[in-house]
Amino acid sequence: DAQETTYKKQWLEIDTLIAFTNQTKTALEKIKLLQQKTKEQGAQADYIKSLLYQISLEEKISERNINNEIAVWEQQLKLSTNSIEKSILHCQLATNW
Repeated sequence: DAQETTYKKQWLEIDTLIAFTNQTKTALEKIKLLQQKTKEQGAQADYIKSLLYQISLEEKISERNINNEIAVWEQQLKLSTNSIEKSILHCQLATNW
C-alpha cells in the first residue's frame, strides 16, 4: 500500500531525528503533523503510535506532567469511534493512574 510506505518513510525520518541527531523538538513537530494525517486517513495503528511518541518526546523536552498525559489520553478517547483504538487508549490511560 502506497500510504503505508509513506508512513514508513516518515517514521524512519522521525526515528532518525530522535536516535541519531537528537532533534527531539523537530521530531515532535513531525509527529504532530503525522498524527493529524493518520487520524484524518483512518490509519489507526500509526495514529496510536504517534500518540505514544508524542507523550514520550514531550517528557524529554519538559518535566513530566502526568495531568497533561492523562488529559491527552482522555481527549483522544472522547474523539475515538473505533473499539480497538478505544481499548488501546483505555490501557494507556490506566497506566497513567
